[in-house]
Amino acid sequence: MDWWRAHHGISNDSKLAVIALRAKSKRCEVGWVWVILLDFASQNQERGAVSGLDHEQISIMADIPVEQVSTIVE
Repeated sequence: MDWWRAHHGISNDSKLAVIALRAKSKRCEVGWVWVILLDFASQNQERGAVSGLDHEQISIMADIPVEQVSTIVE
């Protein structure tokens, strides 16, 4: 079985709350984008890298407008 681990406290990580505030997004949106990035990075050929995953793909997976995804990721 392929899997990755999440650290304890990921659901209330203060850095994600700060990103949400700065991106004018909901914490649940930021959290889901974060999970998508972690999952992609775990499976990427260069493990840990997020190169190759564009904001439009994240937008589709998270059901969040692409502009909002770009703001969250940046």
